[in-house]
Amino acid sequence: IASTQPPLVWAAGDTEHEAQIVVEEVVSHQGKGKMLSDIAVLYRSNTQAPAIEEQLRLSQVPYRVLGGQKFYDKKEVKDLMAYLTTILNPGSQVSLRRILNVPNRGIGTATLGKYLTKSDEIQQSLFETMKRYNALDPKRAVKIQTFTQLIQKYMGLFRSAPLAPTIEKLIDELDYLNYIDKQHDNIKQAAARKKDVQMFVEAAARFSRQVGSKATLKNFVEKILLQDSQDEKDKDDDDEQENLNSVTLMTLHSSKGLEFKKVFMVGIEEELLPHKRTISAGEDMSEERRLCYVGITRAQESLIMTYCKERTLFGRKAPRHKSRFINELSANYTEQDRTQFGHLSEDEAVAYKKNFFDSLIDSLDD
Repeated sequence: IASTQPPLVWAAGDTEHEAQIVVEEVVSHQGKGKMLSDIAVLYRSNTQAPAIEEQLRLSQVPYRVLGGQKFYDKKEVKDLMAYLTTILNPGSQVSLRRILNVPNRGIGTATLGKYLTKSDEIQQSLFETMKRYNALDPKRAVKIQTFTQLIQKYMGLFRSAPLAPTIEKLIDELDYLNYIDKQHDNIKQAAARKKDVQMFVEAAARFSRQVGSKATLKNFVEKILLQDSQDEKDKDDDDEQENLNSVTLMTLHSSKGLEFKKVFMVGIEEELLPHKRTISAGEDMSEERRLCYVGITRAQESLIMTYCKERTLFGRKAPRHKSRFINELSANYTEQDRTQFGHLSEDEAVAYKKNFFDSLIDSLDD
């Protein structure tokens, strides 16, 4: 690293907090008139990306995923979003047509064509037409009825039950994970797609934690669709420029040979780097250590490494520990506890607390 500033290690509270502090720093960088293309966020596993992506989308910061696909562009995520959109608004023909035969129900284009014609004829939405005329195609009557009843059932469930568990219930009822298995001969590929489905449920759970009682299906879907439309607008405004000035997200493996002025390495903790598999198998750590070194040497001027004190894994909070590789570098970095005021000087911390409490008192006076 060319900068005289030593690398920073930030201790974050959890996955959401880690994403927040990284994106806050990205926004601060941008606010100083600097280029977003100066910045890369590196991670060991693709499963770490969604939380960072969500926070970037919330802050309307353009980004690209190098050597991969944006989380909300993935087929499985789009399928689930189409289900949620249809449940929220059955009149959405685009969403309904996407999911009508996903997973396969034996409802093909010929049957769809009949319903589209009838829909135009009676000036009703496609969903309403299917509900009222399920026997329009007698051979598919039961399948059409089962589908419309499923949508109606979940319209009620989402009004009365918590968001993330209801999405999970829907996935189970659709047997969607089995559908993924049938779509992919490659077991590894199927596992990655199923992991994306799990990450989508976790995104809904994160949203619920963030907004509490406002975690309705409507608010969740609208948040994602609003951010999608913003992404499209940015693309349409100037596709080439957006790619030129956007934050780059990628795995440590994909970063080889690339350099950036400012690099964030997230999740530098035991069981992520080094990976859980390597630890469990009692294997040599040299490959994992080399991967960590690859990430460190991507930074030209500024390097910030993060780890979480805890993460929610499979629905349970689990304590996490700083990577042994960070401990090996202890003389060469400055550690700051971002769950407190560890990144501020004593004077800055006092000023921050004073401003915070002054603002709080002002808001109570209002």
